[in-house]
Amino acid sequence: MPGVDLLRARFVTHRYTRHAHETFTFGLIEYGIEEFSYGGSLLRAGAGGVALLNPDMVHTGQAGAPEGWAYRVLYPDPGLVAGVAADLGWRLGTPSFPETVVYDTSSARLLCGGFGWRTFPTDR
Repeated sequence: MPGVDLLRARFVTHRYTRHAHETFTFGLIEYGIEEFSYGGSLLRAGAGGVALLNPDMVHTGQAGAPEGWAYRVLYPDPGLVAGVAADLGWRLGTPSFPETVVYDTSSARLLCGGFGWRTFPTDR
């Protein structure tokens, strides 16, 4: 889909240095734990967790457990997200997410659909 990049990865020893994306970052943790600094806090997201990062926010990323982590990430363009929000009747402007890590099965399943999955990873 135009305006959306995808990533699927599994890391054990890899560490992301401080960086930012011009896009939103919607990550679904499939396995293990990802640990990352974001907004002045050290956060952890485990299997089934959804990480919601706003555009241009500096963050890191590394394994939060010896087995590492696996995840799938959608990187939608802010204009695309704003358009969807407007279609849903949200107020004008670029949306932002007040919570960075959520454990919400409905949100996780929606992300699964974005990757063409028929089931949530923990259902397998």
